[in-house]
Amino acid sequence: MSREGEGGALPHLVIGGVMPCHAFTDKTLLLAQGERIGSALQLERLLRADVIFAQEPPPHLAGAVAERQRALGIAPSATSAPPPRARPLSPPRQDGPADSELAAWMPPGWPVPAPRNRTRVPFHVEIAEAQNIHREALRQVRELTEQARNRRSLNLEPVYDTVGQVVTSLERNEQAFASLLWVKSRDDALHKHMINTCVLAAMLAEPAGLREHAQALALGALMHDIGKVCLPTEDLRGHDGLSAAQGEFQEHPAIGAALAARCGLPAVVMEAISQHHERFDGCGYPLGLRGAAISPAGRVVAVANAYDALTAESPTHTRMLASEAMRAIAAQAGKAFDPQAVGSLVQAVGLFPVGSVVALSTGERAIVAALNASAIARPTVLVIANSPGDTNTKPYLLDLSQRSHLFSGREIVDMENPYCSDVDVVGCLAMVPELAAQAQPSLSSLA
Repeated sequence: MSREGEGGALPHLVIGGVMPCHAFTDKTLLLAQGERIGSALQLERLLRADVIFAQEPPPHLAGAVAERQRALGIAPSATSAPPPRARPLSPPRQDGPADSELAAWMPPGWPVPAPRNRTRVPFHVEIAEAQNIHREALRQVRELTEQARNRRSLNLEPVYDTVGQVVTSLERNEQAFASLLWVKSRDDALHKHMINTCVLAAMLAEPAGLREHAQALALGALMHDIGKVCLPTEDLRGHDGLSAAQGEFQEHPAIGAALAARCGLPAVVMEAISQHHERFDGCGYPLGLRGAAISPAGRVVAVANAYDALTAESPTHTRMLASEAMRAIAAQAGKAFDPQAVGSLVQAVGLFPVGSVVALSTGERAIVAALNASAIARPTVLVIANSPGDTNTKPYLLDLSQRSHLFSGREIVDMENPYCSDVDVVGCLAMVPELAAQAQPSLSSLA
């Protein structure tokens, strides 16, 4: 069961499993015998070559091991049975691999959505169409909010058609349209937030069981903040999506729903608009609905709205990096947000979304090119610079989920602020299919 130095056998380690022995480096205790492996980061650290596994800790770590085990309620140096799982609020459904990194982000017993791969059309083909649809959607949202502000009837026919094109584009190549979420600017914040929430909700429609209503869900997400423009103070500065809103700001879901009601829209649209600030634990607004009383559409748009709000520039809060926002939302699974909706968001968007510019532990600068469903912390990246300031690197692909000697030690250590990045993300990602065709077999799916 132990591995002393390079000898012995490596114990079987999985997220959520209990350590069968002590794990330590030369100077540091990592996990004690009987302690649960709680995250993908812990598991990745345990799998590095410098980790030693043993039933008995070295003398200089014996005190730390005993203290850790006492804190956990474990008899020192005795293997403990796993603690009982928390009882789920509804019967769990296992949709994905049990050992997926996604499981570490979810409360015990909650469902893990199955991986999916929507790449029927190559990225470099779909991205041009996605950009055209995005520009048209932005124009139409501006007109829609102007109609609402002036108390005119909402003309939704062209909007509904464009939303249908968004959904269809995502079905052809989900990562192409999703990459536009990370082409950020400080202009037109409200309108871009409405479109981003629409895209995110459409991405979550299938795992939420709303595939047949994807277009209606996306329209509701697009219109979720339409009531803001009717507030007396026109408070359009945004809200971080997690903390409680105050005063008249809490009225905007009901105002938006009243505007939409005049258009004879489907129930899914109305629920998305009126319930996107309701919270799974009952602490939301305007009605304080709880759990199953919130419609699936309301739960999905709540998660999509919060994620985009947290990653956007706003005078009311400091923007988060995508990974920080995902951690903040995952921490609220089963509290503020429906765990299944959170799991779907993590699966669809990833810890490091496609299109985000990142720094690797080896000094390289890269763009996230594709998600790895079973390793959310290790996507496939397009390296664009081998070191800071390097402008001569020929771009190449790296699958960080590969554990060969070529990839050993590489991990994402930082993300760039998308508002300040000088990288042509879309142009770089358009190179991915050609590079993938030239690369190793594991990257052939990107070609």
